Amino acid sequence: MAKNNDLKRSLKAADRRRSRRPRAVDSTGASAAQSSASNQVDVSGLLVVDILAAHRESGLRDSELVVSLRACLAASTPSQDRSQQLMQRLAQIENRDDVSPRAYREAVRGILATALQHRVADNDHAFMQFLTVLSN
Repeated sequence: MAKNNDLKRSLKAADRRRSRRPRAVDSTGASAAQSSASNQVDVSGLLVVDILAAHRESGLRDSELVVSLRACLAASTPSQDRSQQLMQRLAQIENRDDVSPRAYREAVRGILATALQHRVADNDHAFMQFLTVLSN
């Protein structure tokens, strides 16, 4: 019987250890995820703010925005002056310390995809109007 009691005791101890393990992993994993999420910057929001500011300053068109966003992804320079100015403005966001290159590229891709979905043949300001409505 002594062997049976020792076996039960060791199995109970192993169960307690196993039951503690997932809680410890979840609590540290959750706290790490919360701290990293609180430190991240809304890159899409920063890009939209700069895009809207450029639109208010110079009446930016959708086609110029698309050219600028594609240039940001390809690391090239657009030939149009307004597109080039916008690209330089957006590149300043990429150079910030709190913005990772990956987050920047994903945000630019997302805005570019949305801009391409909202393009209308007879209205070259459709996406800019969409962003203006969303920002208000």
